[in-house]
Order: sequence, then C-alpha cells, then structure tokens
Amino acid sequence: TFAACLADGICMAIGHVWSTRLVGGAAYEERKEELRNFETCRSDAKARLVDALLSQGMLKIDAMSLADTLEGYPDLFVNALLGEAISGNAHGVMGGVIGLGTGGGSGIFGVPGGGGGGHRPYT
Repeated sequence: TFAACLADGICMAIGHVWSTRLVGGAAYEERKEELRNFETCRSDAKARLVDALLSQGMLKIDAMSLADTLEGYPDLFVNALLGEAISGNAHGVMGGVIGLGTGGGSGIFGVPGGGGGGHRPYT
C-alpha cells in the first residue's frame, strides 16, 4: 500500500504543477490582451470600468473620477479590470482594495459573472 500511496502522491504533484502552469499561462495571456486593449482603446476600457463600478452601486461622478485616476497607472487599471487585488504595500498589510472583471481577484467589487470576491480584512 505504501507504493500505491507514493504513486498517488507523485501523480497528484504532477497534476498540480501542470494545472498551475496552465492557469498561470492563461492569466498571463489575459493580462497581456487587456493591456493591449487598454493601450489601443482607452475610452472603451474606461467605459467598461465605469460600468462595472456603476453596477456595484457607486455614484457616477465617483466612478468617473476613479477611472480617470487609474488611467494614469496602466498596471493598476488593468488589475482593476481583471479583478486582481491591489495591495497597499509590499508586505500586503492592506488587503485587496479593488477588483473588477473576470479574474479571480479578491477585491471589494465583483462584476456579475466575474470572479471578484469579498474584501479581505486588514491584518
């Protein structure tokens, strides 16, 4: 039975490594595509971000202000569209602040049909 457990463990490890690689590659491609869309059609990207914020109940003036502010920071803008968390510092003291889109982020906002989760508490 030890050999069966060992074989099972090896198979699970290989499966984990393979699936992690595939998921990471897909996330990289999605991010690259979104960054390319942001660079070519900023107004469309801003409209998607504002629509997502409005669907979560944010006031239009606040949503427009946030989109205008994030436009100056392309990496943060794309993170918000993809639903990736934005940390307050390098040590992650502040949890995910904003997350929108189809990614598996853990921000405050979650677009219907997207993977945005709930707000992580401060640590």
